[in-house]
Amino acid sequence: MQDSLRYSFEYTRSDLIFGIVTVVLFLLSIILIVVYFLKGNKKINHDKLRKIINVKFHTNSFLKYNNPIKSSYNSSSNNHQYNLTGTNEKVEIKQKTIIRVSDNTSYSESITQNPHKPKVIIPINPVTTFIEVKPEEQKTIKFIGYTPNTLFETIYSKFYPQVIMPLSKSVIKFPRKGRSTAKGFTEDYFHKFLLTHFKSQFQIFNDRFVLVKSNQNPYEPDFTLIDEKDGLNLFLDIEIDEPYDGYKRNAIHYIGFDDNRNEFFKHRGWLTIRFAEIQIFKKPENCCRYIYEVIQSVNPKVKIPSGLEGCNSVEKIPQWTKEQAEIWEKEKYRESYLGIDSFGIQNRNEIFGRLNETEIGLQIEQKVTPATQKNLKISIINQAIETNQYISCKYSEDKFHTIVKPIRIVKNILRGFCYVKNKERSFNINKLNELIIRDVPFQIRVNGEAGIDRIKEVMNDAITNHKVVRMKYTRRGWTNYRVDRESGELIIDDKIEAEESIRTICNIDMALDVLDDKQISKYRLDENHITAYCHKREEERTFRFDRINELEILNI
Repeated sequence: MQDSLRYSFEYTRSDLIFGIVTVVLFLLSIILIVVYFLKGNKKINHDKLRKIINVKFHTNSFLKYNNPIKSSYNSSSNNHQYNLTGTNEKVEIKQKTIIRVSDNTSYSESITQNPHKPKVIIPINPVTTFIEVKPEEQKTIKFIGYTPNTLFETIYSKFYPQVIMPLSKSVIKFPRKGRSTAKGFTEDYFHKFLLTHFKSQFQIFNDRFVLVKSNQNPYEPDFTLIDEKDGLNLFLDIEIDEPYDGYKRNAIHYIGFDDNRNEFFKHRGWLTIRFAEIQIFKKPENCCRYIYEVIQSVNPKVKIPSGLEGCNSVEKIPQWTKEQAEIWEKEKYRESYLGIDSFGIQNRNEIFGRLNETEIGLQIEQKVTPATQKNLKISIINQAIETNQYISCKYSEDKFHTIVKPIRIVKNILRGFCYVKNKERSFNINKLNELIIRDVPFQIRVNGEAGIDRIKEVMNDAITNHKVVRMKYTRRGWTNYRVDRESGELIIDDKIEAEESIRTICNIDMALDVLDDKQISKYRLDENHITAYCHKREEERTFRFDRINELEILNI
């Protein structure tokens, strides 16, 4: 009986507590809702009211709720419109309140909108949409009707603008209608200039792609210009290159980034012109003038419009390395010259559906001259030989990268001077990888006359950035003596003269940081000593700063 009463009492007490908590929460909810609508002075229907209550006041014990929807979005490119004209017109800034309700999830956010600055896009469950692909436009196989030239060929010199001419008598792979990649920041801006200066003589598109064999991700030119009159069959791919993605923040379009793409278009009858974004943004009409100069080199009949006659051609600027692009990303270099605070957030997610090659597309691919890696490497090497430049590369038979002054190619063998081994060598072209043309073999050169402090400064930079160093080093001379037991005379046993030699070293460290106390004591090492792998001796060696007569950080 007592047990029964105790259980009954505990059951009643728990019900009482449950009821009190429920009433308190209910009253609190009513108060908060009343305050919310009094403050906002807005009306709302019962369905929205119920959804707001579900989101703001749900708990595991009292209200059922759905898991918040996970937001995902594609940030690969730009989907916004910005004012790029730099005008000083007055802008009315409006305060906009947005209420979004989706699957029991709602919230409101106040956004200040200014059309002169990028609009921040907040993702709301972006839906993946499929790009509708139009039927193949090409009905017959065509070939280029002009003679390519090397007047503007700068793809391996790594300057902007870059011009990649197609191969002579190339078959043409026609573009198809459709585009999955959202537009870059300056595309709409430059599109207006193209329409102004090229529309009367060319077809202009910004929604075309070219199917890549055995690849569901096609290449999508920023702009496609076409002139098929008189059998010319001139197809241009105009590209705007940025040093880093405004949304993902990763480095792009650095040296070597687009080589495969450039070769693809080169072997399929397209003439590609690449500009740096800063050139397009600051000198759009000069860029248009440059495009006309390239076109005139293959078709003298084309006339430069009167609106561009007074413009100079755009000035060249160096293409960036991956390391430079990463530095610019941290410094917000793009935002600086574009005059914006940020690129916002991208919430668009569009992809192509199933893409199949057409019958005529398959026939064209069979006529394409293979763009083999071997052909690409030979092109780079020949370019370096003709322009008296150097090649940074990785040779598969060596552990380290090197830089080479190419001399000649004989039967797939490159003969050149190697700045790591410091001698003339032969390289099997098939075993060369990561080829990049360099104007000079070194980034920094310091003469010993600059003093030991300058030598230390440059060497510390090499240690910090894991650079390869080439130096003129003097090894001290020494003499070994022995004592004749019978006469007690000192006899010269071995004598080594001082030697000055060229050494290339890597994996450099300060000796005091990596060697143990026993070694430091035995060889009397101090802060003026480094340890490094010596390519001449092919082993770890120790070097003194005061014996370095000349120093170079190699351009590898």
